[in-house]
Amino acid sequence: MPLLWMSPLLSGGGYSSEAISFAIGLADQPVRFGVRQFAEQPDGGFYEGLPSETRATLERLMDDGATTRSEKGVVVCHSTPDAWKPSKFPGWDQIAPCPPRGAKVTVGRTMYETDSLPADWVERCNRMDEVWVPTEFHRETFAAAGVDRDRLAVLGEPVDAAFFNPALYEPLPLPLPSAIAQVGRAAGGILSRVRTHRSRGVAPKDPPLLLFLRLRRAHRLVRRRKRAARPF
Repeated sequence: MPLLWMSPLLSGGGYSSEAISFAIGLADQPVRFGVRQFAEQPDGGFYEGLPSETRATLERLMDDGATTRSEKGVVVCHSTPDAWKPSKFPGWDQIAPCPPRGAKVTVGRTMYETDSLPADWVERCNRMDEVWVPTEFHRETFAAAGVDRDRLAVLGEPVDAAFFNPALYEPLPLPLPSAIAQVGRAAGGILSRVRTHRSRGVAPKDPPLLLFLRLRRAHRLVRRRKRAARPF
């Protein structure tokens, strides 16, 4: 059975980088596998910036994913659910509907980095045969929001072990313990002040702004330390 992976893989961003990693990992596996651009317009500058080997692999996989036969097996819609058919974004149901008509198994790959979901996402997820999420946290939050737990499966994010190989690189010296300590002391001081105000029944005055200003100061200190550590 063929596997078609539809995603914004040529657009840049989080979904794109994850989709590319999945595509490279699956490219040489013993399965009929293809990819197709979906949900966002491609970014030519991003694509040209990819390594030539990656571009060559993606071009081969896009050729394989352009056939109608590739739509007749397992289809993964890798994007936010509002792009899944019927898409909220004008034109995509005509250009590249996902899932396409005739798919035997429909899979949504998505995530949401908070403790609940938009209501229409729940409905869209429940239309899929399966929904693949990256962590147990997502499985629990999706289920709590109303997604059928039996549809949910955890599939961790892929890592390019050839590129992110620590044996190929020397660790970068970071002589910043005092800066890190100052950030910790600043954060601790803010929390202490907030607790004091709460114990007195008084609302703290602009604590988010205070935290922002303190962290900006700490960030400037870190940058100064980095410049001082450079050999030129």
